[in-house]
Amino acid sequence: MFIHVGPHKTGTTSIQEFLRQESGRVEDLGASVFLESSRIQRGRNDAARANAWALAHCFIRAELPTPMRLNGSQSSEKAACEQQVDRFRDWARTSRGDRLIVSSEAFSFLRTEAEAEALERCFEGLFDRIVPIIAFREVGKRRRSWDRQLDTMGVAGRIASLGDAERVDADWYFDWEALRGFWERFGEPRIIDYDAALEQDGSILPAFLAAAELDAIDVETDYFLNETLDRPRGVARVIDRIGRFTKRL
Repeated sequence: MFIHVGPHKTGTTSIQEFLRQESGRVEDLGASVFLESSRIQRGRNDAARANAWALAHCFIRAELPTPMRLNGSQSSEKAACEQQVDRFRDWARTSRGDRLIVSSEAFSFLRTEAEAEALERCFEGLFDRIVPIIAFREVGKRRRSWDRQLDTMGVAGRIASLGDAERVDADWYFDWEALRGFWERFGEPRIIDYDAALEQDGSILPAFLAAAELDAIDVETDYFLNETLDRPRGVARVIDRIGRFTKRL
């Protein structure tokens, strides 16, 4: 199994949109993507997404007020989590792919021994190998984009009133060595340098597909959904892309 640990603003949206829309092409290469619906959490039949945040929240320590918990988009009910885990295990057991892909930025909140043990119980007996794929980004850019995202979600003020252990914008969250150490318990992580990938390809997708052993797929469609902090927009954005594409030829 390939488990994508993509902290927000490291190209996660691009990766998950690609996995959702191109799941057929992925399956042609013998891999299956875990798609999740938020129906269980919010009482409606939302479209499937390749962001497994509900599953990830089943393992995140209950005392951590993540943005999804603070804005009410994620239930913490035990019964809902049990359903999510059961559904994931059923999918893993019955999937036709010889490689399985699970992606969520919410996996980047995990740090504790109890969280690792909960993951191990979920994964028990399902996989011969687990390959964590972790995207890193220059910390200054990461902090600025994360602060902006928390403000956009309307939770920045509430987070500011919390202690450091409960704040998802505190130093612990940007401790990449601790994050990597957590996932090394499950398998040797494959690391993607987001800034380097963007400089080379204009997108994280080629690097991700290589890490997931899916680099036989050509990225033909525009999935460059997450922009850098200084990337131009509008017409200037189109011209910038043409220039970067020409440079790669």
